[in-house]
Amino acid sequence: MELGFDPGLLLRFKPIQKIGIAFAIILAIAGIYWQFFFKDQQTVMDSLDTEIAQQKENINTKQNMLKQLPKLRKELAELKILEAEAAQKLPSQKDIPNLLTD
Repeated sequence: MELGFDPGLLLRFKPIQKIGIAFAIILAIAGIYWQFFFKDQQTVMDSLDTEIAQQKENINTKQNMLKQLPKLRKELAELKILEAEAAQKLPSQKDIPNLLTD
C-alpha cells in the first residue's frame, strides 16, 4: 500500500527542520483544541464571571442596606410617634360636620 510520501524522508531532515515540523504539529493540535473545545468553554466562563460580579455587587448593596436598617427603624418609630400626635390634633368624626357648616 502506497502512503503517498516516503517516511524515510522525515529522517533525512535536519534537526531544525524536525523541530519546526514538531512545532507546527503542536500548533495545529492546539488550534483545533481551541476552536472546538476551549472557545465555547471560555464563553461560558466569561458569562459566569459577569454573573458573579453582578451577584457580588448585589451582595454589597444589600449589606449596605442592612447597615442602615437600625437607623431606618429608629426613624420609623419616630414617624409613628409623630403620626399619633398629629392624629390626636385632628378632629373626630363627630366634629367634622360641624366644622364643615362653620
